[in-house]
Amino acid sequence: MAATAAASAGVAFLLLLPGLLFGPSQDAAVYAAVATRLRAGAALYAEAWDHKPPGAYLIDAGAQAALPWFGPWVPIWIASWLAVAAAGLLTGWTLRRMGYDVLVQGAGGLFVVAALALPPIALGGGHTEHFALVPVAVAFTLAAFGSRNRSFLGAGILLGLGLATSLQVVPAVIAVVGVAWMRPAPRYLRLSLIAAGLSALLVVTLAALAAGGLLPDAWDAVVRYSAAYRAMNLQVHGPVFSGALGAGILASAVVMIPVGLGILAGLRAPASTRVACIGCILWLAAGAGWIGFQGRIEGHYVALVVFPVGILLALGIQQLREQLAARPRSWLIFGIPLLVLGIVSGVVVTRASTVVWDELKAINGSASAVAEAIRSSSSDTDTVFVWGNRPQIYFLADRLPASRYLYLAPLTTPGYSSPEQIQEVLTSWEAAAPAFIVDAGSPGPGIAGLPPLLIERPLAAYGRDYDVLDPLREFVRGRYVLLGVFEGWPVYELAGHDAGQSAS
Repeated sequence: MAATAAASAGVAFLLLLPGLLFGPSQDAAVYAAVATRLRAGAALYAEAWDHKPPGAYLIDAGAQAALPWFGPWVPIWIASWLAVAAAGLLTGWTLRRMGYDVLVQGAGGLFVVAALALPPIALGGGHTEHFALVPVAVAFTLAAFGSRNRSFLGAGILLGLGLATSLQVVPAVIAVVGVAWMRPAPRYLRLSLIAAGLSALLVVTLAALAAGGLLPDAWDAVVRYSAAYRAMNLQVHGPVFSGALGAGILASAVVMIPVGLGILAGLRAPASTRVACIGCILWLAAGAGWIGFQGRIEGHYVALVVFPVGILLALGIQQLREQLAARPRSWLIFGIPLLVLGIVSGVVVTRASTVVWDELKAINGSASAVAEAIRSSSSDTDTVFVWGNRPQIYFLADRLPASRYLYLAPLTTPGYSSPEQIQEVLTSWEAAAPAFIVDAGSPGPGIAGLPPLLIERPLAAYGRDYDVLDPLREFVRGRYVLLGVFEGWPVYELAGHDAGQSAS
C-alpha cells in the first residue's frame, strides 16, 4: 500500500509539475482568484462572480487557509496533486473489491493518475473535475460492493459532494444509480438511500446559499450563465473540440485494445464484477452524451471518465496476462499494435504537453510582469480591473478587484450579458474608480482577442463577442493615461493617481 501510494504521488507530482513551475491555467486562475476573495470576506457569486457550484471554491479557499505561506496558487496546486494521487489509490481499491491482484490494481491506479495529470487534461492542476472525482469514485465502489444501508446513504452524500463541486459529475450519478439498480433486491431501498443522501447534501448547500441571501445570484451564475454559454457554443461553433482533447483522443488509441478486452472479460465475470463493469460502460456512455450536450469539449472535461476507463483497462491487462500465459506467442497479435500505438501516443502527448507548458509560461509570465508594474506604482488599497480573462493578475499584484466580475467573459456572453450589468460596473467605478485597468484581452496589441478596450483589434472566434461595453470605454478614455505596455498588455493608470492614497 505504501509503495502504491508513493508511486501514485510521484507520478502525479512529475506530470503536474509544470503547473507548479509556470502557474495556473485560465480556469484554475479564476478559481484561485474567487477563493482569495472569499477568504477576504467577499460573498460568493454576489461579490466574487463565477459559474461553478460552490464546492470548488470552498476547497480552494480551504487549501489557501491551510497553507497561507505559499500564496494563492500553490496550495490549490497541492490539493489538486493530492486529489489525483487519491484517485489512483481509489482505482486500486475498487479493483481489489473486484478480486484482482496487486499488479492489476497498480496498473489501473497508475493509469488513472497518469491520465488525470497529463497536461492536456490537467492543464497544470486546479480544475474542479479532479476534486469531484474523489468522492464519486468512492460512491461508485460503495454502490457496487457495499452491503449495508449506510453504504448507499454514504454513496448518495458523496455524489452530492461531487455535484456541489462540478456539474461534470452527472454521468457518474447515472452510473452509480445504474449499479445500485443492477444488484439483487432490495433495489428500491438502495435507490431511496442514495437519493436521500444526495438530496440531503444538495438541500444543505441550497440552504446555506439561501441563508446568506445568495440563492438568486447563484442561480444567475450557475444556471442562467451556463445555459447561455451552452447556447453560444452550439450556435456559434457547433460542438467545439479543443486541440488538446483531440490529441488526447488520438493518444488514447493505445488503451483501446486492453479496454476492449476488459469489457469482454468483465461481461463474462462473476456477478459483482460484471455489475461494476457494466457500470463503467454506462459511465462512459453517459459521459459522452453529457459532454456532447454541453456543446463544448475541453480536455479537463474528460477527467471524470478516466476512472471507469482505468477500471476497464485493468481488466483488459488481466485478460492479456492470461492470454499470454496460455499462448506465449500471442504477444505478436497484441504486442506489435500496442507498441506502434504506444509510440504514436507518446509523440502526440509530448507535443500536446509542450503546447500547454508554453501557454502557461507565456500567460503567467505576462501576468507577472503586469502585476509587478502595478505593485510598484500603487498602494495596498488601490483597486484593479482586468479587461480580459486573466484574473491571476489580481492575486499576483496583491490588489483588490474593482468589480465582482473577475474576468470579462460574463460581460461579453450573448444571451447573458446585458447593459444593466455594464451599468452596475460603471456605477461602482463612479463611486471608486480603479487605480489601474489592464487590457489583457489578447496576447498583444492588435492581435485577435476579446472585444477591445482602447486599442483596436480583430475579434477571435471565442463566441463571447457581445459588445455593450462602450460606457466602460468612455469612462477609461476620459480618465486614464497609458502607464505602459508590459509583455504586450497595455496598463492604464487613473490620471492624477497618487500611490499613497486609494483611488477615488
